Amino acid sequence: MPNLCFIALQETKIQKYGCQSWNDEIPQHMVTDEALQLENFYMFRYDREYSANGGGLITYVSKEWAICRPKVSVTLSTLDIELLAVSARPRFLPSGASSIIIVNIYTRPTSNFPVADAEMKKALTKILKNNPRSNVIILGDINRNRVPLLETMGYKNLVNFITYPRSQATLDAVYVKDDNYQARKLHSISAYAS
Repeated sequence: MPNLCFIALQETKIQKYGCQSWNDEIPQHMVTDEALQLENFYMFRYDREYSANGGGLITYVSKEWAICRPKVSVTLSTLDIELLAVSARPRFLPSGASSIIIVNIYTRPTSNFPVADAEMKKALTKILKNNPRSNVIILGDINRNRVPLLETMGYKNLVNFITYPRSQATLDAVYVKDDNYQARKLHSISAYAS
């Protein structure tokens, strides 16, 4: 994977061993960090906090791409949105940028989207306030065709192809402000492949 800078996974549906119990729910998939680690990648895992099952995010950052260990900037886990923001300093950056912030997001299909957007705006405001010279990449399974909030903040969705064939919809997104990025459709690795 020589050109792969980072990987963002949503709906991992796993929990760590020894975590708290959630209203007497029994986690379906208990998995250690070691079992999820990829060679030559830093791993950042954020399991769903309000329920033992479903959700969860993992962001992997290439050790070849980042010049030092990336750091978690912001985490969020509610009924309406899960968010994991990781700050990385790659070897090469656009002029004027100090880092890249990878914001991995999952919103459930049944989320209250106005509430999710308010939480997302709060998290992004915090990220941008603490990292004013960073390029921000917002990506994930948003379960809707577009996020007007991000568009009003100057972000554009690079994904202009169907990501959920069953309903012919674009439910996954990659939002950026910079024109230096592109999204390409590759072979599906989703459980929803047709």
